[in-house]
Amino acid sequence: EAVLARITGHAVVASLETERKTIPAPMLHSLLELQKEANKFYGMTSSDTLKIAQSLYEKKLITYPRTESKHLPTNFAQHIERNVQAAQSVPQLQQAVQYIAGQNTSRIMQSKRYVDDKKLTDHHAITLTDVTPTFGSLSMAEQRIYELVAKRLLSIFLPPYTFDETTVVLTSGGETFKARGKMVIEKGFTALYEQHKKK
Repeated sequence: EAVLARITGHAVVASLETERKTIPAPMLHSLLELQKEANKFYGMTSSDTLKIAQSLYEKKLITYPRTESKHLPTNFAQHIERNVQAAQSVPQLQQAVQYIAGQNTSRIMQSKRYVDDKKLTDHHAITLTDVTPTFGSLSMAEQRIYELVAKRLLSIFLPPYTFDETTVVLTSGGETFKARGKMVIEKGFTALYEQHKKK
């Protein structure tokens, strides 16, 4: 109340700073990362996620799920376009697949963030195989896990999430106030996850 009593009807901008920030797509899935994401979006337990991932692996739709790695080997990455095409089976991902098909994917595949032979364990990161499933024939749980793996693969080929973060310092009646705001410049890979925002 004392502060409110001192504040006048106007404020003076003491400083205003805007910084552009970019966040790249996350690394590919290890089993633990896939389990975390399945729990976050769908409330799935770790054991259920592993069971479903194992089922998809046995159907030759995703790579070996019991892995700690988040990277791909160079020889696998050289033919990644075929794996990306498999994601066309997911109706809501078709537009992203078409966009990626028109891009130069070799630049991303040369990035140590996603492809690094030295950071592989017994198995590489979980990703799609080049087998295109009949998406509608999968169980709902299988569709959800397959889609999460597909989105993580597609996201690395999409632009980063870019936003301007503005910090303003105001003074009024001898008091100082700070406010922050964010304006999205480019949704980038986060557009793939918009359907999950309300969950």
